[in-house]
Amino acid sequence: MLTFLDISHNKLTVLPPGMGYLVRLVELNLSHNELPELPPDIVNLRDLKKLNISNNNLKGLPALGELRKMEILDANHNNIEQLPDFYGCTALKEIYLANNYIKEITEEFCDQMQQLNVLNIRDNQIEVLPENISLLKTLKRFDLSNNNLNKLPRNLGLLSQLQSISMEGNKLSFVRQDIIKGGTDRMMKYLRERITEEVVSETRLENNWPDKYE
Repeated sequence: MLTFLDISHNKLTVLPPGMGYLVRLVELNLSHNELPELPPDIVNLRDLKKLNISNNNLKGLPALGELRKMEILDANHNNIEQLPDFYGCTALKEIYLANNYIKEITEEFCDQMQQLNVLNIRDNQIEVLPENISLLKTLKRFDLSNNNLNKLPRNLGLLSQLQSISMEGNKLSFVRQDIIKGGTDRMMKYLRERITEEVVSETRLENNWPDKYE
């Protein structure tokens, strides 16, 4: 039974018929073709653990929730404009979406991907991060380089397992460049100090707020 299929570097614009019948596939490499879309029956490959669709012409991805065993998704270098629905992808550990046209990381994505270890979404068009980014509590590597970020949610500092975070090439004018370029430890120290400062500030405001019932 076929478990590995590599049809990369073939200039394919459409996949061969019957792909959805290869239900025992564990690894599928479709990279370096010219695919504009994935067929709907891709979700029939329920044993798939690794899917490489990088370097194609994909503008979007179908809902991938049926691929419950998938651990690694590589969709770098496409034309993807928004994150797909990952609901059900409970085994997914690594997502690579660099060099696309994604504008936001959604709250739904953070809800669905709480088991994620690696998120590479560099070289996109992301402007803001959701406040519930802290739900990605198992994240170890987070690459946000070369986006359009102009602010960071304070909850980013709660990602305690982060070993690598990259923010270079954004519009973070309020963060000193020596912090951005200072590596993960420097950035996380800054983010955690922000949490402390803002909590203290909020506490002071609450303590000084007049009691309307007095």
